[in-house]
Amino acid sequence: MAATSSALEAKLNRYLGDLAGQNREVADKNAKLVAIKNKREDPAHLKALSSTDEKAHRLDEDLAKRQARIEKEISIIKKDSAVSQEYADRTRTEIANDRLSLNVEAAMQQSVSFENSLLSFNPVLEELKGHMAAFDAGCAALQTAIASFPEWAQIWCGRYFIQNFADRFRTALATEVNRVIRGQKSDGPDFFTANSALFSGVHKALDTMSASAKGSGPGRRVYTVRNGTLSGISGGLILRDGERVCLLENDAETKRMLEIGALGADGEAAQ
Repeated sequence: MAATSSALEAKLNRYLGDLAGQNREVADKNAKLVAIKNKREDPAHLKALSSTDEKAHRLDEDLAKRQARIEKEISIIKKDSAVSQEYADRTRTEIANDRLSLNVEAAMQQSVSFENSLLSFNPVLEELKGHMAAFDAGCAALQTAIASFPEWAQIWCGRYFIQNFADRFRTALATEVNRVIRGQKSDGPDFFTANSALFSGVHKALDTMSASAKGSGPGRRVYTVRNGTLSGISGGLILRDGERVCLLENDAETKRMLEIGALGADGEAAQ
């Protein structure tokens, strides 16, 4: 391919050399043509032609023949020049196509190498599948544990406690993976922080149920649910009107529920 390109470059240079020589030749002959026309249009020459001066007529005839011959020569050279230009243009196209072939071949090799490099994603995806299988197993184990709770505790968790947790986890994971794929920066908490918050919610709900079963806990106090059902409280629990729950006394959520009248204090703070 390199040899072909060199041969084409040599051919193009030859055509361009011919074209340059032809253009110079046309320029020289045009200069002679202008000189002849100037002589024929010279006022003194024209005045002589208007008389019977045979010498002036013979000179004009000679100039006319020379003018016609040079014009014919220029026409022939211009035709040859047009051919040289056509060959040069055609050769330029051949060179461009030859270079394109080289570039396409290089791009193809790069594409193959790029494709092969992406094979490294396969073990990453397989590892992710393994992690998700472990996550699903963990969710199933939690669901089994909740199924062994007393009926009131199962009602507090609701039918979709673990499913909602799993869905939020998958959404957070998908968001993080999409962010990484797009090379974007996150304005919010990173995945590990969000993941920790999700599990903190589960832990908070379990701690609340454990303390409520005992009727006390460090920093906790028993409250009564008022004015209807509370959904999503203390990590996602569902508490019905009139039920008693042992919540963290200084928790912001507890204080907010007290302010809006959704909870009522029931006894002294637990020690």
